[in-house]
Amino acid sequence: MISDIIKQVLQTGYLSVTTEQKLRVMFENCSTLEELDALSDLQGAILSGQVTRDLCVTAYKRGSVAVE
Repeated sequence: MISDIIKQVLQTGYLSVTTEQKLRVMFENCSTLEELDALSDLQGAILSGQVTRDLCVTAYKRGSVAVE
């Protein structure tokens, strides 16, 4: 299930705050090697800019994030 959620995030290129919180709770309760690999893929996509986190978008729109 975690992998399915992450696949959807990777396809849309967007990670909402709600989905991020849901993933955190799910990882606290159970993590398989496949799920950890999916998390690694998600982290890489966020770092490379392929996925935008809602928290970052919201903060940028409020002007509380400096962009260089």
